[in-house]
Amino acid sequence: MSKESKYWDELAELGENQSVFDPRDRFGKKNAYIRYLRDKELNTFFSDAFKHGPVFDFGCGSGNISMNLNSRGIDTFGIDISEGLLRIARNQSPQNLANFCQFDGVSIPVAEGVFSDVVVYVVLSYIKDDDALREVVSQLYNSLKRGGSFLLIEQTRKIRKQVDEFKVIRTKREYRSLFSDIGFECLEQRDMRSGHFLPLYFLSLGVSLPFSLLHRIESFQHKVVPNPVWDYRETVFRFVKHNE
Repeated sequence: MSKESKYWDELAELGENQSVFDPRDRFGKKNAYIRYLRDKELNTFFSDAFKHGPVFDFGCGSGNISMNLNSRGIDTFGIDISEGLLRIARNQSPQNLANFCQFDGVSIPVAEGVFSDVVVYVVLSYIKDDDALREVVSQLYNSLKRGGSFLLIEQTRKIRKQVDEFKVIRTKREYRSLFSDIGFECLEQRDMRSGHFLPLYFLSLGVSLPFSLLHRIESFQHKVVPNPVWDYRETVFRFVKHNE
């Protein structure tokens, strides 16, 4: 077992949300807000009535993205390095509607040109080595059909930062450049949330606040206040695979 898979297996013991959002959120309100924002992005991305999949949920974790899409009638395939997280995903999948598979973190076990869309939520920052990241994104590119879409939500900073032995937060430019080099076109880029948005601390203390209002305030803040060097943002990128 790799250090990375052991790390995520231990987090899996915290449950569906704490394992993939903030493991320190004892009351669950902060994680519920983050999930609310992420699911809003999924709702927007998959609002097209003609999107039926299959969708590749890369780094699927506890499977809640796949569950969201399955509820819309969209076929999904999720992979992760953690058997503990996949166990949660399989247990919450009604009638096994979603397909989940463990992989080694290096070689993605899918054929080329299979998926109409790829969804990745805060996974690439846990691939610290840039060459390894390039290889993974290249494999994800190959897994897409021509004209396929890639929804990436990832933590970004103004200046690249090594967080710990498992994680590095890159810049927006690094992601755009990498995806462009591989053959993607960036159709959209915008910030979804700030890492240190003040109301998050109240949510962490168990205070109930209206998510829709927080979202409007945070969206306005992103438009008028530049992201400080010491903070990160979760950024939404929408890429498309060029027709070859």
